[in-house]
Parts: sequence; C-alpha cells; structure tokens
Amino acid sequence: NFNNSDYRTIANALLKSALENGTTMYLVRTAIDLLRKKKIILPAIPTIERMVWLARTRAEKKIYAILTSNLSKRHKRGLEKLIDLTVNNNKTQLAWLREIPGQSSPDSFLKAIQRLQYIKEMNITADTALIHPNRLLQLARIGARYEPHSFRRFKEDKRYALLVAHLITLSQDLT
Repeated sequence: NFNNSDYRTIANALLKSALENGTTMYLVRTAIDLLRKKKIILPAIPTIERMVWLARTRAEKKIYAILTSNLSKRHKRGLEKLIDLTVNNNKTQLAWLREIPGQSSPDSFLKAIQRLQYIKEMNITADTALIHPNRLLQLARIGARYEPHSFRRFKEDKRYALLVAHLITLSQDLT
C-alpha cells in the first residue's frame, strides 16, 4: 500500500526528474513507473497530480534561483528595459532582438552582429552547468513564445529566469 514514506521517496525522485524535464505527462508517467517498480498500489490520481505539481514547483524555484542568482540591479534594469516599449519606433528591445535576419547579405549579417553585441553588452551570466540542458532549452522555448508585454505579468524570479534562458539561447542562435 501507498504510505507517507513512499510519498516522500517518490516526490524526491520526481524532483530529480523535474529538474531534467518539466513536462507534466512525463512526470506523471515517471511517478507511475516508480510506483510500479516498487510494487506499490497506485494511489488516487489527485495524489499523483499533487506530487507532480509539487515536484515541478520545487524544480522551477530551484532553476529560477540558479538563473537569477548572478543578476545585479543593473542587470535587472537591463532585462526590464528589454520588455519596455521604446518611444522611437513603438517596438521593444526584445522584439528587435528576435527579428528574423532575412536573406543572407552583408546588411543582415551586420544587423545580427548588432543584436549579438547588444546581448553581450548586457553581460548577463548564469551558471548553466547546474541546469540540465533539456530544461534550459524548455525554459528558453517558453520565453521565446511570450510577447514582450506578457512577461510583465510574471513574478520577478520567473520573468528574469525566462528572459535569461531566452537570451542565452538567442545569443547562441545569433552566433
């Protein structure tokens, strides 16, 4: 039978899996597989969902803390500036950074270099060695999906972590 000790064991194992992959269905399957391996009768689905939700939440907090640990106030102002509208062309800096270069030409190459230089000048560093590459890529894809104004509705740690992950992969893409 499923008991509190099993709950803690499975929750800790799920945390390790959530640090690698934050997909809900993956974590549910992982929990069920772990319970079957230990020959434990499956608890009610809401119990499994709660374990998965807690593991995802703990993993996200841990990853957000890693990505934002090196951010100074200057870095945070720079990240906020990315999602604020600029007056001259009614476009955010993040939208400018995301622009597709177009056809291969010297002009588009120079524009890509300008965007890459802008990211490098922000001098944002994150210890990505502590984060599983799949998870970093998942966060970067999530950050790429959002419009610049959508970032404002997130809490600071999530907003900055998504922006940092997105900028890391964006600079790699531009390179």
